[in-house]
Amino acid sequence: MLLRGKASYQVPLPADVLEALEALQHVLPAEDNDQGVEEMHSLLKALWMRRWSSTPDNPLPCPTIRSLALMSLKTDRSFTEPVHVTGIIAKLERAIRLTCLWEIKSLSKSKYNGDDNQACDNVQHWFTEKVDTPFNHLRSLQHRASAIAYSTMSLPRIWWTDRVAWTSMLYKGSQLHLDQMKGVFQAMEDKVIAIWEDRVLLGQKVHVDCGQIVEDLTNRSVGYCFLNDDRNQCFKDRDHLLKAFLKDRRTRATFTKDNSQGRTMWNKDALRTWLRDYGEFQALQLARVEMLSGASGRGTELSAMNLRSTQARPIRNLLIMGDHLVTMHMYHKTGNLTGRDKMVPHSLDALTSDLMVQDLALARPFAEVAVHLCFPGDANLYSLYRDHLFVDYLKPFSTEVLTETMASLTLPITGIKMGVNAYRHINIAWKRKLCVEASSLLDNNDDFETVTALQACHSRATENRVYGLSTDALSGAPEDILPLYLDCSTHWQVAMGVVPG
Repeated sequence: MLLRGKASYQVPLPADVLEALEALQHVLPAEDNDQGVEEMHSLLKALWMRRWSSTPDNPLPCPTIRSLALMSLKTDRSFTEPVHVTGIIAKLERAIRLTCLWEIKSLSKSKYNGDDNQACDNVQHWFTEKVDTPFNHLRSLQHRASAIAYSTMSLPRIWWTDRVAWTSMLYKGSQLHLDQMKGVFQAMEDKVIAIWEDRVLLGQKVHVDCGQIVEDLTNRSVGYCFLNDDRNQCFKDRDHLLKAFLKDRRTRATFTKDNSQGRTMWNKDALRTWLRDYGEFQALQLARVEMLSGASGRGTELSAMNLRSTQARPIRNLLIMGDHLVTMHMYHKTGNLTGRDKMVPHSLDALTSDLMVQDLALARPFAEVAVHLCFPGDANLYSLYRDHLFVDYLKPFSTEVLTETMASLTLPITGIKMGVNAYRHINIAWKRKLCVEASSLLDNNDDFETVTALQACHSRATENRVYGLSTDALSGAPEDILPLYLDCSTHWQVAMGVVPG
């Protein structure tokens, strides 16, 4: 907002902010990621570490609040609903906290001989509520927007046109039939198999026969997952696909070439092309996990899942539970209030499970080799391909990419661009009608929750307010509840016409 040119709209700014803004403009566009960081920090500090006082000529002096107002403005000149503003405010709050953290570390090093507590005392004023600061103004607006969002009953997006078998509905006025959804999943299945066989394996007839996979769910050692459990001997050869590529004359010619001295070298262009195709395969797998593992999860969490325990995140997100391959979600909307995460397992369907095991045993090790060869010394990229469950081309996935993938798959068949948000409503509506077997285990407490609501990572109250009434409920010990989550996933897979996990 501050950098772009303006024809008529002007933002009055103090001299120090203008000076910091001009210093930042001198280093933009930055070719190096580190270039301009100090200038950016100086500008943010000038914006957020000061008190903005309104005047009759400038009743809205804070550029951050002005920016929030503009980001909340829709093309028809109305303001967006509070429920859609809370995410914007949360990102701004996080940016202020990170700026204050940077300042604390800088002061600690330059002024307080490494004493972070003293430096924090100096900066704490600017990220504390009930003090006249930009951060406090955002927090006040966040509380107000959240209160309005929680107390507002959503109008229905869905109108059932078949109230007997529950096979058809109107979603925002567009006709949608259950057979269309089944067609979407069949098309996804055909596409993901074709990409796996033709562009990831490149026609190589390789397969890991794993049988019964074992895993120690209590093992949180750094780097552990079922792939490196000594009892699973089938995963010991991590070079299976690499050897197959180099043994076959066609694929060897694709990935290697002779230089002017006659030495055989890796063809890095071919490796990058393979990594791009592998990212497309991963996008389809991510979409299948989102759409076919029971209640849809949160895109942000899905894109950040780890396949193995790490130093920062000892609880991994891919587990073996009996005969099920499970993605373990931990985000829940009540986490901010309770101060703890929830274990929310989702069982994968049979095809996705098999492809994921084959992928991690065959393709992912080759992807790690390709990254090492194409980008030597890039530790962050190595860590991404080693630890993340889903990897886009050289970067993590985002909710936007997942939404685009889902929309591209659903639009040709249903006529609806069914992204993460739209599918969540449709999924919950059909699950409530077609998967009523999820009810179980009531105790004497009236404040019960439901399997489907918990697996969707929100409370029953939220589901009742936003997604409609819910009749099935559960409570009880974790060892009793966990199988119900898996049943919830498999009931949905059967309803959608795919082979359950």
